Amino acid sequence: MKPFKIALISLLTLIMLSGCGGAIDRVKSFFAKESLEDPGVTAKQWVPYVEDVAKKWREDAQLFGIINTPITEDGRSQQWKYMFYSEGGDKSVLVSYDHGFISIKEREVTPLKSISKWEIDSPIAVQVAMIDGGGAQFMSDNNRFSITAALISYPKDKRYRNKTAYWSLTFYGDRDTFEVQVDAVSGKIIN
Repeated sequence: MKPFKIALISLLTLIMLSGCGGAIDRVKSFFAKESLEDPGVTAKQWVPYVEDVAKKWREDAQLFGIINTPITEDGRSQQWKYMFYSEGGDKSVLVSYDHGFISIKEREVTPLKSISKWEIDSPIAVQVAMIDGGGAQFMSDNNRFSITAALISYPKDKRYRNKTAYWSLTFYGDRDTFEVQVDAVSGKIIN
């Protein structure tokens, strides 16, 4: 009990000496796992980790999409949801990254083409959508806005064999929404 009293007295002394607000902020940041200003990670940053989890679930698991996710203006998020499909098991799994933690949940979905190569990460997709796709103009026309991103594949069908995955970026404004699609390999606007 004595070490606790010493720690409590030290903490109270720190608060009194440095002003309440600043000390409380320092104590909060000491105990917090991550800063509130942390914008998160890009979509690709956690792929090796979530892919490893998916491969442990089913050895033949392949990434086929990222579910619609709220992102910052620089294409980062603290939560990403990756969809994997196992052709051998004919099953899908959702592998979620949430503030540094990974979880897994089996789901039933229609299989899509795997996303074996995607060069354009979420920050570049947002930048292309803003500059070439009209996103910057939409944002300047709206007082408040938010952005979501999804990495989408095509159905396993001969008609789509030459199609590559694309980013669907949706800008939500005061009254309207605006969507821009960016090819995940070339980085070109496709809509």
